[in-house]
Amino acid sequence: MKGITMIHSYSRLTQKLSRRFLFIYTILFVFLSVIILIGSVCLLFFQTRQTAENQLSLAAESITSYQKELRDKTYLLTASHELAEMIKNYQQYSTDENYEKVNLYLSNFQTGDSMLRFISIRSIDNTVFHSLNSSSTHIQEYLEKQPHYQNLSIHNSSYFSPILKEGFENETPYCYFLSCQPLNGQTFLIAVCYDAQSLVNSLTTAGDTLSNITVYNNQREELFSFPHSFFNKFPIYLEDSSSSVGYHIDKTGLHFYLSGYATSTYLIETVFFSVLLKNYFFLFLCLLILYFIPLAAALLYLIPVNEKMLHPIAMLAEQIHTFSLGDNAVNILHTDDEIEDLSLSFHKMTVNINQQAETLARQERNEAITYYKLLATQTDPHFIYNTMNIINILARQGNFNEIIQVNTALTRVLRERLNTQNIVFEKIDKEIAALKQYQTIMDYRYHHQVTFEYDIDPSVLQLVIPKNILQPLAENSYYHGLIREDGSISGTIGLVIYEMNNEVIIELSDDGSGISPETLSEIKVSLQSPSQIVSEETTAHIGLENIYRRVQYLYHDNFSMDIQSTPGYGTTVSLSLPSIPPDSTSEKKR
Repeated sequence: MKGITMIHSYSRLTQKLSRRFLFIYTILFVFLSVIILIGSVCLLFFQTRQTAENQLSLAAESITSYQKELRDKTYLLTASHELAEMIKNYQQYSTDENYEKVNLYLSNFQTGDSMLRFISIRSIDNTVFHSLNSSSTHIQEYLEKQPHYQNLSIHNSSYFSPILKEGFENETPYCYFLSCQPLNGQTFLIAVCYDAQSLVNSLTTAGDTLSNITVYNNQREELFSFPHSFFNKFPIYLEDSSSSVGYHIDKTGLHFYLSGYATSTYLIETVFFSVLLKNYFFLFLCLLILYFIPLAAALLYLIPVNEKMLHPIAMLAEQIHTFSLGDNAVNILHTDDEIEDLSLSFHKMTVNINQQAETLARQERNEAITYYKLLATQTDPHFIYNTMNIINILARQGNFNEIIQVNTALTRVLRERLNTQNIVFEKIDKEIAALKQYQTIMDYRYHHQVTFEYDIDPSVLQLVIPKNILQPLAENSYYHGLIREDGSISGTIGLVIYEMNNEVIIELSDDGSGISPETLSEIKVSLQSPSQIVSEETTAHIGLENIYRRVQYLYHDNFSMDIQSTPGYGTTVSLSLPSIPPDSTSEKKR
């Protein structure tokens, strides 16, 4: 158990030192980590912004190049004199042959460029020439259903469509360019569909580098989005922004944008916070490693330091904590420092304390023994004086036999009082015999006016009780219970002794005048308060306090004493003692 306590004290010191070190170390580490994180956030932001702007510039160049190529194809087509002559011939002679010649020319023009997928020319009278055969006219029908196809005929403008996959049999992405161009003095609506796979690849590369890329045209339509459509509608911050390049932050992430005035497009590069956190994972891992490596090294240093410096302190604290009065002097800790000085001082202190405690204990023991003997041998001088008067009266009357009885009783009573100094406990039958000697004297003194009744359980006669304890109880009843106003004493005293629950119960009662409640309360309080040693000359009588102090000295708190009294009906004193007295006192005194 002592070893466990030592380990506990040792670890407690270690824990206190470790907690303080860990607190200071953590504060410094957190401070440095915050600086590193702020710096890395700024650096990462600028790197991300630079990357996003570069990707947006590349994407914008791809869109610009793509749209320029579509416009060039359209201008090249409308600049053809051969096509103009064919359309003029058809307008003059609207035959199927002339119509097919125009379509064939458009088909040959499409074939000359592998990226062209469809060309259509619509005149003012709604005549449509196209580069496809008759089985693919549904493509033209698809275009004619688009709102911009109709609007361009009215407003005489141009339009670039979003990147689409529908309208053709295969799923290769394409984009169509609509424009109103003059031809033969008339305005024709020209639709050029162009393969957009290369543009998609360029934009996909830009979007894959970060998180997401979205492209809008000047009509706020979403031209392209990769890997998925992120915005439900055209972002408000683009409408409110007066700058062509910038960024916007919301709960989803960082949105870098670029307005392409040359192509009338808006490009948005989105970087989600989850992607940024992935970039921080390695940084967090490095910081975590940097946190634990110095901490582990410090703890490895702290353990031997604790063993050398703190362990002796813990041992000294354990010695101080476990030292009790009477223990052997503690060992001196040899550490060649101030701890050894403290240990030596504590060693001398324990020696002095034990010596002083032993001296005080010996004095208290002697005083207690003297006090007990004084209590046990106290005799009322009036009792001896009155007994001698009885003997004188009997001598004048010539009653020699009565003189012998009274004298013999007095001799035995005094002898029992004196023997109390040598014998502490006595058997109950011998105590009753001594009580009857006292009763003999009292019968002669009060002319047999007091009746003494005994109710003794035969099984308790061989049990022992404190010597000379019954006679003071009876004396208390004679002088405080049965005495009348004229000084005479008469009445009945009853003594009951039995055993119950390993306790000897002694009950002595009388039918005297009793005790008032106020006086009874004062008596009980006086029994609980310390009693002062008084001389025989100033002691009027041996009372209940004498009995209580003697029993308390022998049994400490392992007994009970109770007084019950009713004015006019008498008093009962009950004393409960252990059936087996304290061995140490019993054996030593008997």
